[in-house]
Amino acid sequence: VEIARVPKDKVREHCRLADRASAQALVISCTDFAAMESVVPLEAELGKPVITSNLATFWLALRQAGVQDKIPGWGSLLMKH
Repeated sequence: VEIARVPKDKVREHCRLADRASAQALVISCTDFAAMESVVPLEAELGKPVITSNLATFWLALRQAGVQDKIPGWGSLLMKH
């Protein structure tokens, strides 16, 4: 329950600390960790794709439904076909 209450600034701080220069992307794997709103700023700061569990699930649901649209404002994953 507590993980869902982590403030946005702490979410970003945690993600920054987890990042490694050698990583090609940052994956945040917890559906209850409120990280989706941090994807765009983190991608800009880290210079790499940032993918959350919720974001990946949303992307797959769209693709399974036949939706191939690019959706701006939610990070690089939703800008791919």
